Amino acid sequence: MKLFTLGRCVFKIILFGLFSIGFAAESSTDLTNENYHEETLGKTVFLKFYSPSCDHCKELAPKWDLMAREWVNHEQGLVGAIDCTKETKFCDEMKLTGLPTLLYGEPSEKGALLEEYPNEKTYEALSEFANSTLSKVICSPVNLDACNESDRKKMEHFLSVEMEELDTIIKDKEDSVSEAQNQFQVAFDDLQKSYYQLSTENEIKKSKIKFKIKVLKSIKKISPTTKS
Repeated sequence: MKLFTLGRCVFKIILFGLFSIGFAAESSTDLTNENYHEETLGKTVFLKFYSPSCDHCKELAPKWDLMAREWVNHEQGLVGAIDCTKETKFCDEMKLTGLPTLLYGEPSEKGALLEEYPNEKTYEALSEFANSTLSKVICSPVNLDACNESDRKKMEHFLSVEMEELDTIIKDKEDSVSEAQNQFQVAFDDLQKSYYQLSTENEIKKSKIKFKIKVLKSIKKISPTTKS
């Protein structure tokens, strides 16, 4: 009886170990500077740039891995991860502003066309976004067949212009981004000023009312009508 029980325990341990190994393996593809082109060629990607020691990265990891398992060996979509403590040059070239950073899209030109993931970092949001994005080829200068007629014409036009003209167009767009940021900052500063002003006025108003309450309470204590 003891041998039978021991055998069942050993079987469960082995089964759990095999399951855990298989389960852990089915996660995002580890990408490096060396294998990036080969692994991402022809794919639509969803990539996580992270550091193993980063607290926010640790918090994201189980939700990311759960989503990534849904895309293992997918024909079109690839979920990948880049460890920035090992791939420092790669991450520096991406000009990341923090970790973790999630990028998606058309991966050619070493990720030059990738966009930043805009939604919440819950499993549900990640999975929904992946399902709506990764199964299709994304329109880009290297994937004109995936573009609608309007976008294709725009792409073809920009591909045909001289380099100097393209530089001018790019600068104009960058100036527009800077102007939008400046407008936001001015509006934000105005809101802060309004907040501080309203907050101050509110505190002054409450202070005056509280003082009146104190006076009324003191009057109540000495008023003849309150004495029995």
